[in-house]
Parts: sequence; C-alpha cells; structure tokens
Amino acid sequence: MACGLFHSKNYYCANYGKGTLVVTVDDNKIPNIDKNKLEKVLTSFLN
Repeated sequence: MACGLFHSKNYYCANYGKGTLVVTVDDNKIPNIDKNKLEKVLTSFLN
C-alpha cells in the first residue's frame, strides 16, 4: 500500500524492536511494475 500511495517501485520493512519502519524505494535501476499481472498481488497478500 505504501508503494501505491507514494508511487514507488519497491519497499523495505525495517524491524527496530518496538515496531516496523516501512521505507519506500524508487530508483531508475528498478524495473517498472507490470500492472497487468494481477496474480502477483494475489500471491503477495494471500501468503
């Protein structure tokens, strides 16, 4: 959800003991997200 909100291509979850910090990452070296592949979303959220 954070990537969609900030239009980022990737994210990293950093656990710091009392919580988790979600950092969004956007770089031209990261390939664009193929929005035509719905199965990627389903496998990510159902696992």
